[in-house]
Amino acid sequence: MTNEKMTIKPNRAPEDVWRILGLAVRAGQVVSGADGVSHSIRRKKAKLVMVAGDAAENTVEKVTRFCRMGDVPFRRFGTASEIGHWTGHPIRAAAAVLDQGFADRISSLIDSLDETGKAIAANE
Repeated sequence: MTNEKMTIKPNRAPEDVWRILGLAVRAGQVVSGADGVSHSIRRKKAKLVMVAGDAAENTVEKVTRFCRMGDVPFRRFGTASEIGHWTGHPIRAAAAVLDQGFADRISSLIDSLDETGKAIAANE
């Protein structure tokens, strides 16, 4: 067995984002829902915020405003159903990752996607 660094195949990147988010949830390092996310930002706990691409415009404005005020990076990614599924809820428009390691990995995976991977540019 070698110590080669494993690379993620481009067509698997969206799945890998969800898997890392699922691990973060199991580790107790994710808060979901617009109110919980906003609260975690205000308390300086959030390291990354994911906002669903299909979230209501009011939710997007509220969450991104808090992110900008709290200097928290955010990414528009996936759907509310996908975020909900991976956080253990029916539908969630936003999720905050509380651990820096998980946040770094998720943001780098999202940033590496092209338009076919459903990533939406954020922090513009």
